[in-house]
Amino acid sequence: MPEAVEQIYKYSRGEPRLQVILAQNALLGAFLMGVQNIDAKIIHEVVRDRGLPDTTLEPEPPSIERHIKKDVKGVKKS
Repeated sequence: MPEAVEQIYKYSRGEPRLQVILAQNALLGAFLMGVQNIDAKIIHEVVRDRGLPDTTLEPEPPSIERHIKKDVKGVKKS
C-alpha cells in the first residue's frame, strides 16, 4: 500500500484536491472489483481509465470594487 500512496502523490503533484479525487476513485474501483487492498496497479488503472480532473485555475471573478467605480446612467453618486 505504500506504493499506492506514492503513486497518488506522484499523479496529483502534491495537490490535496487531486489526492482526494484519486483516492476516492481508487476506493470505488477496489470496491467494484472486490479487492480489499489498494495497490499501485489500481492507482494506475484509475488514472488510465478516468484520467485526472482539469487542474487549470478558474479565472478570478471580477471584483465588486471595479463595478462600484463604474458610472451607472440615471443614478446619482452621493
